[in-house]
Amino acid sequence: MGYFERRATQQAVAPVTAHVGDWPQTVYDEIGFVTPGAALSMAGLATLIDLPSIRSESSPLGEGRSHMVAEFVAAMKSHLVYESVGSAPSLALGTYAAGGTWRGDWRIAVKAAGGSAQMEVPQYRTQNDELVNEQELTKVRAALKSACSRRPTVTLEDGAPDLGSQLVTVPLGASATVFDNDYCGHQPDLMRAELTFKAPGLELERFLDGLAFRHDGEGGNRVVWLAPDGDPAKGSARIGQVGDGSWRLRLRGPESEQPIDIERWKHRALALCNRIAVKAGREEAVELARFVSTSMQGPPHTDWVPAWDDRTPAPQLIVNDNLRLPVAIRFRTPAALPLLTLAARAAESVAVRRRVSTRGMRGSTREQNLQLLARGPALLIQPPDTRLPFIRYSGYVDAHEPTLMPVDGSSAPFWEVQFAATGEPAPGYLLTVTGLSRTLDVIAYGAELTAYLDAWASLVRTVDPDAKISTLYLARSGSTVS
Repeated sequence: MGYFERRATQQAVAPVTAHVGDWPQTVYDEIGFVTPGAALSMAGLATLIDLPSIRSESSPLGEGRSHMVAEFVAAMKSHLVYESVGSAPSLALGTYAAGGTWRGDWRIAVKAAGGSAQMEVPQYRTQNDELVNEQELTKVRAALKSACSRRPTVTLEDGAPDLGSQLVTVPLGASATVFDNDYCGHQPDLMRAELTFKAPGLELERFLDGLAFRHDGEGGNRVVWLAPDGDPAKGSARIGQVGDGSWRLRLRGPESEQPIDIERWKHRALALCNRIAVKAGREEAVELARFVSTSMQGPPHTDWVPAWDDRTPAPQLIVNDNLRLPVAIRFRTPAALPLLTLAARAAESVAVRRRVSTRGMRGSTREQNLQLLARGPALLIQPPDTRLPFIRYSGYVDAHEPTLMPVDGSSAPFWEVQFAATGEPAPGYLLTVTGLSRTLDVIAYGAELTAYLDAWASLVRTVDPDAKISTLYLARSGSTVS
Protein backbone atom coordinates (compact mmCIF):
# COMPACT_ATOMS: atom_id res chain seq x y z
CA MET A 1 0.00 0.00 0.00
CA GLY A 2 1.43 3.35 -1.06
CA TYR A 3 1.69 6.52 1.01
CA PHE A 4 -1.41 8.18 -0.41
CA GLU A 5 -3.48 5.01 -0.05
CA ARG A 6 -2.38 4.67 3.59
CA ARG A 7 -3.31 8.29 4.27
CA ALA A 8 -6.74 7.83 2.67
CA THR A 9 -7.38 4.69 4.75
CA GLN A 10 -6.23 6.37 7.96
CA GLN A 11 -8.59 9.27 7.35
CA ALA A 12 -11.48 6.91 6.58
CA VAL A 13 -11.04 4.95 9.83
CA ALA A 14 -10.15 7.91 12.06
CA PRO A 15 -12.24 8.17 15.28
CA VAL A 16 -15.44 10.22 15.16
CA THR A 17 -17.08 11.75 18.24
CA ALA A 18 -20.83 12.16 18.80
CA HIS A 19 -22.46 14.38 21.42
CA VAL A 20 -24.79 12.20 23.48
CA GLY A 21 -26.27 14.54 26.05
CA ASP A 22 -28.55 13.34 28.82
CA TRP A 23 -31.11 11.29 26.89
CA PRO A 24 -29.80 7.90 28.21
CA GLN A 25 -30.47 9.10 31.76
CA THR A 26 -33.91 10.33 30.72
CA VAL A 27 -34.77 6.91 29.28
CA TYR A 28 -33.63 5.26 32.51
CA ASP A 29 -35.68 7.68 34.64
CA GLU A 30 -38.81 6.99 32.58
CA ILE A 31 -38.51 3.23 32.09
CA GLY A 32 -36.61 2.18 35.21
CA PHE A 33 -35.01 -1.07 34.08
CA VAL A 34 -32.87 0.18 31.17
CA THR A 35 -29.64 1.61 32.54
CA PRO A 36 -28.09 4.67 30.85
CA GLY A 37 -25.36 2.42 29.43
CA ALA A 38 -27.90 -0.04 28.02
CA ALA A 39 -29.90 2.86 26.60
CA LEU A 40 -26.84 4.14 24.74
CA SER A 41 -26.21 0.65 23.45
CA MET A 42 -29.64 0.76 21.82
CA ALA A 43 -28.20 3.35 19.44
CA GLY A 44 -26.54 0.44 17.65
CA LEU A 45 -29.87 -1.37 17.28
CA ALA A 46 -31.53 1.84 16.12
CA THR A 47 -28.84 2.24 13.47
CA LEU A 48 -29.33 -1.31 12.23
CA ILE A 49 -33.05 -0.83 11.61
CA ASP A 50 -32.81 2.84 10.48
CA LEU A 51 -30.48 2.13 7.57
CA PRO A 52 -31.94 1.70 4.09
CA SER A 53 -31.45 -1.59 2.29
CA ILE A 54 -27.84 -2.79 2.41
CA ARG A 55 -26.76 -3.56 -1.15
CA SER A 56 -22.99 -3.93 -0.82
CA GLU A 57 -21.07 -7.19 -1.30
CA SER A 58 -18.36 -8.82 0.80
CA SER A 59 -15.84 -11.54 0.05
CA PRO A 60 -15.89 -14.84 1.98
CA LEU A 61 -12.11 -15.06 1.54
CA GLY A 62 -9.84 -14.29 4.45
CA GLU A 63 -7.01 -11.76 4.57
CA GLY A 64 -4.00 -12.39 2.41
CA ARG A 65 -5.79 -14.33 -0.33
CA SER A 66 -4.58 -13.44 -3.79
CA HIS A 67 -6.59 -11.41 -6.25
CA MET A 68 -6.41 -14.37 -8.68
CA VAL A 69 -8.24 -16.60 -6.18
CA ALA A 70 -10.79 -13.87 -5.47
CA GLU A 71 -11.80 -13.79 -9.12
CA PHE A 72 -13.07 -17.37 -8.85
CA VAL A 73 -14.93 -16.91 -5.54
CA ALA A 74 -18.24 -15.12 -5.81
CA ALA A 75 -18.83 -12.21 -3.47
CA MET A 76 -21.85 -12.38 -1.18
CA LYS A 77 -24.41 -9.83 -0.05
CA SER A 78 -22.94 -7.99 2.92
CA HIS A 79 -24.23 -8.85 6.37
CA LEU A 80 -24.46 -6.16 9.08
CA VAL A 81 -24.09 -7.37 12.67
CA TYR A 82 -24.92 -5.51 15.89
CA GLU A 83 -23.45 -6.69 19.19
CA SER A 84 -23.56 -5.14 22.63
CA VAL A 85 -21.33 -5.71 25.63
CA GLY A 86 -22.60 -3.50 28.45
CA SER A 87 -22.61 0.07 27.13
CA ALA A 88 -20.22 -0.68 24.25
CA PRO A 89 -22.21 -1.40 21.08
CA SER A 90 -20.49 -2.35 17.84
CA LEU A 91 -21.53 -2.73 14.21
CA ALA A 92 -19.61 -4.95 11.82
CA LEU A 93 -19.99 -5.54 8.07
CA GLY A 94 -18.87 -8.68 6.27
CA THR A 95 -20.07 -12.19 5.50
CA TYR A 96 -19.56 -15.80 6.52
CA ALA A 97 -17.37 -18.36 4.77
CA ALA A 98 -18.81 -21.80 3.97
CA GLY A 99 -17.66 -23.27 7.29
CA GLY A 100 -19.17 -20.41 9.29
CA THR A 101 -16.02 -18.30 9.81
CA TRP A 102 -16.72 -14.55 9.90
CA ARG A 103 -14.97 -12.51 7.19
CA GLY A 104 -15.24 -8.93 8.34
CA ASP A 105 -14.76 -5.88 6.13
CA TRP A 106 -14.71 -3.52 9.12
CA ARG A 107 -16.06 -3.05 12.63
CA ILE A 108 -17.18 0.16 14.37
CA ALA A 109 -16.92 0.18 18.17
CA VAL A 110 -18.51 2.81 20.42
CA LYS A 111 -16.83 3.99 23.61
CA ALA A 112 -18.84 6.21 25.94
CA ALA A 113 -17.07 8.98 27.84
CA GLY A 114 -19.06 11.52 29.82
CA GLY A 115 -21.65 13.14 27.59
CA SER A 116 -20.07 11.95 24.36
CA ALA A 117 -19.43 8.74 22.45
CA GLN A 118 -16.34 8.00 20.37
CA MET A 119 -16.65 5.73 17.36
CA GLU A 120 -13.49 3.88 16.44
CA VAL A 121 -12.71 1.39 13.67
CA PRO A 122 -10.41 -1.13 15.37
CA GLN A 123 -10.69 -3.71 12.59
CA TYR A 124 -10.81 -3.30 8.82
CA ARG A 125 -9.38 -4.85 5.69
CA THR A 126 -8.19 -3.52 2.35
CA GLN A 127 -8.22 -4.89 -1.17
CA ASN A 128 -6.07 -3.51 -3.96
CA ASP A 129 -4.87 -0.81 -1.55
CA GLU A 130 -8.44 0.39 -0.91
CA LEU A 131 -10.59 0.09 2.19
CA VAL A 132 -13.24 -2.55 1.57
CA ASN A 133 -16.77 -1.12 1.46
CA GLU A 134 -15.62 2.35 2.47
CA GLN A 135 -18.87 3.95 1.33
CA GLU A 136 -20.87 1.64 3.60
CA LEU A 137 -18.54 2.48 6.50
CA THR A 138 -19.14 6.19 5.96
CA LYS A 139 -22.91 5.67 5.73
CA VAL A 140 -23.20 3.38 8.76
CA ARG A 141 -20.95 5.53 10.95
CA ALA A 142 -22.93 8.67 10.07
CA ALA A 143 -26.17 6.88 10.98
CA LEU A 144 -24.62 5.61 14.23
CA LYS A 145 -23.40 9.10 15.13
CA SER A 146 -26.89 10.45 14.58
CA ALA A 147 -28.43 7.63 16.67
CA CYS A 148 -26.03 8.29 19.55
CA SER A 149 -27.01 11.95 19.66
CA ARG A 150 -30.77 11.49 20.01
CA ARG A 151 -33.26 9.49 22.01
CA PRO A 152 -34.38 6.32 20.21
CA THR A 153 -38.05 5.78 19.36
CA VAL A 154 -38.95 3.43 22.22
CA THR A 155 -42.28 2.67 23.86
CA LEU A 156 -43.04 0.52 26.91
CA GLU A 157 -46.24 -1.53 26.74
CA ASP A 158 -47.91 -4.05 29.01
CA GLY A 159 -48.01 -7.64 27.80
CA ALA A 160 -45.77 -10.12 26.01
CA PRO A 161 -44.13 -9.14 22.71
CA ASP A 162 -46.28 -9.23 19.61
CA LEU A 163 -44.10 -10.10 16.67
CA GLY A 164 -46.11 -12.79 14.91
CA SER A 165 -48.28 -10.19 13.20
CA GLN A 166 -45.15 -8.58 11.74
CA LEU A 167 -43.85 -11.74 10.07
CA VAL A 168 -44.26 -11.79 6.30
CA THR A 169 -44.07 -15.02 4.28
CA VAL A 170 -41.97 -14.29 1.20
CA PRO A 171 -39.56 -16.09 -1.15
CA LEU A 172 -35.85 -15.30 -0.78
CA GLY A 173 -35.66 -13.31 -4.01
CA ALA A 174 -31.87 -12.86 -3.89
CA SER A 175 -28.72 -14.88 -4.41
CA ALA A 176 -25.38 -15.10 -2.63
CA THR A 177 -26.72 -14.38 0.85
CA VAL A 178 -25.92 -15.84 4.26
CA PHE A 179 -29.23 -17.71 4.00
CA ASP A 180 -28.13 -19.75 0.98
CA ASN A 181 -27.85 -23.48 1.60
CA ASP A 182 -29.98 -23.46 4.74
CA TYR A 183 -31.90 -26.72 4.87
CA CYS A 184 -34.56 -28.34 6.99
CA GLY A 185 -34.02 -31.90 8.12
CA HIS A 186 -36.17 -34.94 7.36
CA GLN A 187 -39.79 -33.96 6.74
CA PRO A 188 -42.05 -36.68 8.22
CA ASP A 189 -44.18 -38.33 5.56
CA LEU A 190 -47.01 -38.71 8.03
CA MET A 191 -47.69 -35.65 10.17
CA ARG A 192 -49.69 -37.90 12.49
CA ALA A 193 -47.81 -40.30 14.73
CA GLU A 194 -49.06 -42.47 17.57
CA LEU A 195 -47.37 -44.54 20.25
CA THR A 196 -48.62 -46.51 23.26
CA PHE A 197 -46.19 -47.00 26.12
CA LYS A 198 -46.24 -48.11 29.74
CA ALA A 199 -45.37 -45.78 32.60
CA PRO A 200 -47.10 -46.97 35.78
CA GLY A 201 -45.66 -44.22 37.98
CA LEU A 202 -46.35 -41.30 35.65
CA GLU A 203 -48.21 -38.42 37.34
CA LEU A 204 -49.66 -36.74 34.28
CA GLU A 205 -50.85 -33.46 35.78
CA ARG A 206 -47.60 -32.86 37.58
CA PHE A 207 -45.66 -33.80 34.47
CA LEU A 208 -47.62 -31.49 32.18
CA ASP A 209 -47.32 -28.57 34.59
CA GLY A 210 -43.60 -28.64 33.93
CA LEU A 211 -44.03 -28.31 30.17
CA ALA A 212 -43.30 -25.15 28.28
CA PHE A 213 -46.56 -25.14 26.36
CA ARG A 214 -50.21 -24.61 27.17
CA HIS A 215 -52.44 -27.63 27.65
CA ASP A 216 -56.18 -28.26 27.88
CA GLY A 217 -58.24 -31.35 28.54
CA GLU A 218 -60.04 -32.93 25.61
CA GLY A 219 -61.88 -36.27 25.73
CA GLY A 220 -60.00 -37.46 28.81
CA ASN A 221 -56.67 -36.60 27.21
CA ARG A 222 -54.35 -33.69 27.82
CA VAL A 223 -53.57 -31.57 24.78
CA VAL A 224 -50.19 -29.86 24.62
CA TRP A 225 -50.02 -27.15 21.99
CA LEU A 226 -46.63 -27.48 20.31
CA ALA A 227 -46.45 -23.72 19.76
CA PRO A 228 -45.76 -21.15 22.46
CA ASP A 229 -48.60 -18.91 21.31
CA GLY A 230 -51.11 -21.73 21.87
CA ASP A 231 -52.19 -21.98 18.22
CA PRO A 232 -53.41 -25.56 17.53
CA ALA A 233 -52.84 -24.98 13.82
CA LYS A 234 -49.11 -25.07 14.55
CA GLY A 235 -49.21 -28.62 15.88
CA SER A 236 -50.23 -30.46 19.03
CA ALA A 237 -49.60 -33.55 21.13
CA ARG A 238 -52.28 -35.50 22.96
CA ILE A 239 -51.42 -37.77 25.83
CA GLY A 240 -53.86 -39.80 27.89
CA GLN A 241 -54.18 -43.02 29.88
CA VAL A 242 -55.57 -46.00 27.95
CA GLY A 243 -55.16 -48.73 30.53
CA ASP A 244 -53.55 -49.74 33.76
CA GLY A 245 -50.21 -47.97 33.60
CA SER A 246 -50.41 -47.50 29.82
CA TRP A 247 -50.46 -44.19 27.97
CA ARG A 248 -51.02 -43.13 24.39
CA LEU A 249 -49.15 -40.29 22.72
CA ARG A 250 -50.55 -38.78 19.53
CA LEU A 251 -48.65 -36.15 17.58
CA ARG A 252 -50.32 -33.85 15.06
CA GLY A 253 -48.26 -31.71 12.74
CA PRO A 254 -48.90 -28.09 11.74
CA GLU A 255 -51.36 -27.13 9.04
CA SER A 256 -48.63 -25.18 7.27
CA GLU A 257 -46.72 -26.97 4.51
CA GLN A 258 -43.71 -24.66 4.79
CA PRO A 259 -40.62 -26.71 5.66
CA ILE A 260 -39.39 -24.34 8.37
CA ASP A 261 -42.76 -24.47 10.18
CA ILE A 262 -42.62 -28.27 10.08
CA GLU A 263 -39.02 -28.15 11.32
CA ARG A 264 -40.03 -25.96 14.27
CA TRP A 265 -42.89 -28.34 15.17
CA LYS A 266 -40.58 -31.33 14.84
CA HIS A 267 -38.02 -29.71 17.15
CA ARG A 268 -40.68 -29.15 19.82
CA ALA A 269 -42.08 -32.65 19.37
CA LEU A 270 -38.65 -34.23 19.71
CA ALA A 271 -38.03 -32.31 22.92
CA LEU A 272 -41.43 -33.42 24.24
CA CYS A 273 -40.70 -37.08 23.42
CA ASN A 274 -37.32 -36.87 25.12
CA ARG A 275 -38.93 -35.45 28.26
CA ILE A 276 -41.59 -38.16 28.28
CA ALA A 277 -38.88 -40.77 27.85
CA VAL A 278 -37.10 -39.50 30.95
CA LYS A 279 -40.32 -39.60 32.95
CA ALA A 280 -41.45 -42.97 31.61
CA GLY A 281 -38.40 -44.96 32.65
CA ARG A 282 -35.42 -46.58 30.96
CA GLU A 283 -37.15 -49.43 29.14
CA GLU A 284 -39.85 -47.20 27.65
CA ALA A 285 -37.25 -44.53 26.92
CA VAL A 286 -35.56 -46.92 24.48
CA GLU A 287 -38.90 -47.53 22.76
CA LEU A 288 -39.63 -43.82 22.53
CA ALA A 289 -36.17 -43.05 21.21
CA ARG A 290 -36.61 -45.68 18.49
CA PHE A 291 -40.04 -44.29 17.66
CA VAL A 292 -38.73 -40.73 17.34
CA SER A 293 -35.75 -41.81 15.25
CA THR A 294 -37.72 -43.87 12.74
CA SER A 295 -40.81 -41.71 12.32
CA MET A 296 -39.40 -38.21 12.58
CA GLN A 297 -35.65 -37.81 12.34
CA GLY A 298 -34.90 -39.79 9.20
CA PRO A 299 -31.47 -40.39 7.66
CA PRO A 300 -28.93 -37.56 8.00
CA HIS A 301 -28.57 -35.04 5.11
CA THR A 302 -29.93 -37.40 2.43
CA ASP A 303 -33.45 -36.01 2.21
CA TRP A 304 -33.10 -32.42 3.34
CA VAL A 305 -35.27 -29.70 1.78
CA PRO A 306 -34.47 -25.98 1.41
CA ALA A 307 -35.50 -23.85 4.36
CA TRP A 308 -35.83 -20.69 2.26
CA ASP A 309 -35.19 -19.99 -1.40
CA ASP A 310 -36.95 -18.54 -4.43
CA ARG A 311 -39.34 -21.51 -4.61
CA THR A 312 -39.74 -22.00 -0.86
CA PRO A 313 -41.35 -19.02 0.92
CA ALA A 314 -40.73 -18.67 4.66
CA PRO A 315 -41.86 -16.20 7.35
CA GLN A 316 -39.42 -13.30 7.77
CA LEU A 317 -39.05 -10.16 9.87
CA ILE A 318 -38.62 -7.32 7.38
CA VAL A 319 -37.02 -3.94 8.15
CA ASN A 320 -39.55 -1.26 7.21
CA ASP A 321 -41.36 1.72 8.71
CA ASN A 322 -43.91 -0.58 10.41
CA LEU A 323 -41.32 -2.58 12.36
CA ARG A 324 -41.71 -2.61 16.15
CA LEU A 325 -38.74 -4.52 17.50
CA PRO A 326 -38.89 -5.80 21.11
CA VAL A 327 -35.52 -4.93 22.66
CA ALA A 328 -36.30 -5.76 26.29
CA ILE A 329 -38.95 -7.77 28.17
CA ARG A 330 -39.49 -7.43 31.92
CA PHE A 331 -41.13 -10.10 34.08
CA ARG A 332 -42.45 -9.14 37.52
CA THR A 333 -43.17 -12.19 39.67
CA PRO A 334 -42.49 -13.29 43.26
CA ALA A 335 -41.59 -16.77 41.92
CA ALA A 336 -37.95 -17.78 41.76
CA LEU A 337 -37.41 -18.40 38.06
CA PRO A 338 -34.79 -21.03 37.09
CA LEU A 339 -33.34 -18.83 34.37
CA LEU A 340 -30.97 -21.29 32.73
CA THR A 341 -33.66 -23.99 32.63
CA LEU A 342 -36.19 -21.60 31.13
CA ALA A 343 -33.65 -20.36 28.59
CA ALA A 344 -33.04 -23.95 27.45
CA ARG A 345 -36.78 -24.75 27.37
CA ALA A 346 -37.52 -21.63 25.32
CA ALA A 347 -34.85 -22.73 22.83
CA GLU A 348 -36.95 -25.83 22.15
CA SER A 349 -39.34 -23.52 20.27
CA VAL A 350 -36.65 -22.41 17.83
CA ALA A 351 -36.10 -24.17 14.51
CA VAL A 352 -32.65 -25.38 13.48
CA ARG A 353 -31.23 -25.00 9.98
CA ARG A 354 -28.96 -27.75 8.60
CA ARG A 355 -25.93 -27.11 6.44
CA VAL A 356 -23.04 -28.99 4.80
CA SER A 357 -19.44 -27.85 4.48
CA THR A 358 -16.54 -29.47 2.72
CA ARG A 359 -13.21 -28.65 1.07
CA GLY A 360 -10.95 -30.13 -1.57
CA MET A 361 -10.85 -30.45 -5.36
CA ARG A 362 -11.38 -34.17 -5.84
CA GLY A 363 -14.70 -35.85 -5.17
CA SER A 364 -13.17 -38.38 -2.81
CA THR A 365 -11.41 -35.64 -0.85
CA ARG A 366 -14.59 -33.56 -0.57
CA GLU A 367 -16.52 -36.61 0.60
CA GLN A 368 -13.88 -37.33 3.22
CA ASN A 369 -13.92 -33.72 4.45
CA LEU A 370 -17.72 -33.49 4.54
CA GLN A 371 -18.94 -31.84 7.74
CA LEU A 372 -22.55 -31.51 8.87
CA LEU A 373 -23.28 -28.12 10.40
CA ALA A 374 -26.29 -26.41 11.89
CA ARG A 375 -27.57 -22.95 12.73
CA GLY A 376 -29.76 -22.73 15.77
CA PRO A 377 -30.04 -21.59 19.40
CA ALA A 378 -26.90 -22.09 21.47
CA LEU A 379 -25.68 -21.24 24.96
CA LEU A 380 -22.79 -18.81 25.05
CA ILE A 381 -19.86 -20.04 27.12
CA GLN A 382 -16.52 -18.66 28.19
CA PRO A 383 -13.88 -21.34 27.66
CA PRO A 384 -13.33 -23.80 29.06
CA ASP A 385 -16.87 -24.29 30.38
CA THR A 386 -18.25 -21.20 32.12
CA ARG A 387 -21.88 -20.69 31.15
CA LEU A 388 -22.90 -17.14 30.31
CA PRO A 389 -26.48 -15.81 30.47
CA PHE A 390 -26.84 -15.45 26.70
CA ILE A 391 -28.70 -17.49 24.09
CA ARG A 392 -27.26 -16.89 20.64
CA TYR A 393 -28.68 -18.03 17.31
CA SER A 394 -25.42 -19.22 15.84
CA GLY A 395 -23.58 -21.86 13.84
CA TYR A 396 -22.06 -25.07 15.20
CA VAL A 397 -21.31 -28.69 14.33
CA ASP A 398 -24.58 -30.59 13.97
CA ALA A 399 -25.19 -32.89 16.94
CA HIS A 400 -28.38 -34.47 15.45
CA GLU A 401 -30.06 -34.01 18.82
CA PRO A 402 -32.60 -31.46 20.11
CA THR A 403 -30.12 -30.20 22.70
CA LEU A 404 -28.85 -26.71 23.47
CA MET A 405 -25.33 -26.56 22.06
CA PRO A 406 -22.51 -24.51 23.64
CA VAL A 407 -20.66 -21.88 21.56
CA ASP A 408 -17.98 -19.35 22.39
CA GLY A 409 -17.80 -15.64 21.61
CA SER A 410 -16.23 -16.20 18.19
CA SER A 411 -19.41 -17.86 16.90
CA ALA A 412 -21.83 -16.15 14.54
CA PRO A 413 -24.24 -13.85 16.44
CA PHE A 414 -27.22 -13.79 14.06
CA TRP A 415 -29.20 -12.70 17.12
CA GLU A 416 -28.59 -12.88 20.84
CA VAL A 417 -30.71 -12.53 23.98
CA GLN A 418 -29.44 -12.00 27.52
CA PHE A 419 -31.45 -13.24 30.53
CA ALA A 420 -30.88 -11.92 34.04
CA ALA A 421 -32.46 -11.09 37.38
CA THR A 422 -32.80 -7.37 38.16
CA GLY A 423 -32.55 -5.57 41.49
CA GLU A 424 -33.90 -2.33 42.80
CA PRO A 425 -35.59 -0.10 41.83
CA ALA A 426 -37.25 -2.65 39.49
CA PRO A 427 -36.77 -6.16 40.92
CA GLY A 428 -37.74 -9.00 38.64
CA TYR A 429 -36.31 -10.61 35.53
CA LEU A 430 -35.21 -9.12 32.25
CA LEU A 431 -34.62 -10.33 28.70
CA THR A 432 -32.53 -8.01 26.54
CA VAL A 433 -31.75 -8.28 22.83
CA THR A 434 -27.96 -7.89 22.80
CA GLY A 435 -27.31 -9.04 19.25
CA LEU A 436 -29.07 -8.68 15.90
CA SER A 437 -28.12 -8.76 12.23
CA ARG A 438 -29.56 -8.14 8.79
CA THR A 439 -28.93 -8.81 5.11
CA LEU A 440 -30.66 -6.51 2.61
CA ASP A 441 -33.99 -5.73 4.36
CA VAL A 442 -34.24 -8.99 6.32
CA ILE A 443 -33.56 -9.47 10.04
CA ALA A 444 -31.54 -12.69 10.12
CA TYR A 445 -33.68 -15.54 11.47
CA GLY A 446 -36.18 -13.06 12.89
CA ALA A 447 -38.94 -15.69 12.94
CA GLU A 448 -36.83 -17.71 15.40
CA LEU A 449 -36.29 -14.64 17.59
CA THR A 450 -40.06 -14.26 17.58
CA ALA A 451 -40.55 -17.88 18.64
CA TYR A 452 -37.91 -17.60 21.36
CA LEU A 453 -39.32 -14.47 23.00
CA ASP A 454 -42.87 -15.82 22.73
CA ALA A 455 -41.80 -19.08 24.38
CA TRP A 456 -40.21 -17.20 27.30
CA ALA A 457 -43.49 -15.43 28.01
CA SER A 458 -45.37 -18.74 27.86
CA LEU A 459 -42.86 -20.39 30.19
CA VAL A 460 -43.02 -17.62 32.78
CA ARG A 461 -46.82 -17.79 32.75
CA THR A 462 -46.56 -21.55 33.28
CA VAL A 463 -44.56 -20.89 36.45
CA ASP A 464 -46.71 -17.94 37.55
CA PRO A 465 -49.99 -17.28 35.68
CA ASP A 466 -50.20 -13.87 37.39
CA ALA A 467 -46.75 -12.69 36.32
CA LYS A 468 -46.73 -9.11 35.01
CA ILE A 469 -45.02 -8.79 31.65
CA SER A 470 -44.04 -5.58 29.87
CA THR A 471 -42.21 -5.12 26.57
CA LEU A 472 -39.98 -2.29 25.37
CA TYR A 473 -40.33 -1.74 21.61
CA LEU A 474 -37.93 0.08 19.30
CA ALA A 475 -39.13 1.64 16.04
CA ARG A 476 -37.30 3.45 13.26
CA SER A 477 -36.47 7.09 13.96
CA GLY A 478 -39.30 9.35 12.94
CA SER A 479 -41.73 6.43 12.82
CA THR A 480 -45.27 7.01 14.03
CA VAL A 481 -45.86 3.31 14.66
CA SER A 482 -46.92 2.65 18.27
